[in-house]
Amino acid sequence: MSKFLDNLSGKALDQMADRVTNYEAIREGMGGIALPSLALQWLFDANVFLVRTIYCLAGQPRSLKSAFLFELMRLHLANQFPAVLLETEGKISPTLVGSLLGDAAGQIEIIKCMSLEQAEAAITLCVQLAAKKPEVSKGLIIGLDSLQGRVSDETSSKLRKEGHIGRSFSVEALSLSKFWPAASAMLEKTEASLVYTSHLSVAGQDYRGNTIYNTPGGMKKGYMQAQELRFKRVGGEKFSSRSGRASIHIEIKNYKNSYGADGRSMLAFLDYTPDSDSPNQQRSSFNWARSDGHLLLDLYTRFGIADILQMKRSSDERKLKSERLGIATFVDPEEVGRKLQENKEVAEEVRRALTIKEYQVFSGEDG
Repeated sequence: MSKFLDNLSGKALDQMADRVTNYEAIREGMGGIALPSLALQWLFDANVFLVRTIYCLAGQPRSLKSAFLFELMRLHLANQFPAVLLETEGKISPTLVGSLLGDAAGQIEIIKCMSLEQAEAAITLCVQLAAKKPEVSKGLIIGLDSLQGRVSDETSSKLRKEGHIGRSFSVEALSLSKFWPAASAMLEKTEASLVYTSHLSVAGQDYRGNTIYNTPGGMKKGYMQAQELRFKRVGGEKFSSRSGRASIHIEIKNYKNSYGADGRSMLAFLDYTPDSDSPNQQRSSFNWARSDGHLLLDLYTRFGIADILQMKRSSDERKLKSERLGIATFVDPEEVGRKLQENKEVAEEVRRALTIKEYQVFSGEDG
């Protein structure tokens, strides 16, 4: 069967030549950095963190969305990919960044943005540079922390002149509604990703009395972002006398996923301990083995996971053992997650059972 667009000719063909594509070409061009955790792969429904994608990390205060952004940057840097942070809130914590990234903290390039226009201009500059210099920008992550961190120059000018802001929301919303479609189109020409944090505000209730949340920034923003993760802190900080570490528990839900299943959720654990060399500092890290173990606990009765791992769950449904992983007694889920990470062959079986989508894995050596 002949293809309809094969009938293009002359000027029309010249105008459309670089835009006509097909499913195979789009699929082959999709890729990103490898995700180190089964729980993360389940959350994103992908084996990689995809490029050419706009991600939103939304949550209420203290939900660790910024910490998760820094973790994504750490993963990119560990794979030899560049990371640029656009900071708009004026409250970046050197302690948090340093404790999460260690020596890699100095590799993040930071641009401080004092207005909405400066943030938009910085994003444009980074994306345009990535398009012009693909040899040095493959796998680039651009982080904006946060979307609502600064107002527009027009609003700031009104404040200086009149002493008050008044109704300025329409100015910011109009600017963002026009910017996001343009940013998305520019990102298509790169192998970079754009990740921004956003506040999650209460918009009302549905007919059942459930709370409805909203991420500010205009409707176009919601259309353009391919994935929106929502963060919720679960309980208070928990301290383990056995391990000597404290832990913050976060539920992350993939509220919108244009490339796979949405509605999936996982537990993330940010562990931290005092730095023995510097008592006033701390060492922080996301415990992905623990996340993987809790995912197995949550999916125990689904996807045939228990059969694949020859796994049993304790009567209180808090511990696991797995004959396939060589765990004969009930242990904390973290230990099961760690053993699964060590056994690549079994981990691949579990990934296939969960039907996690496979894409091209980028290597820093490729660039």
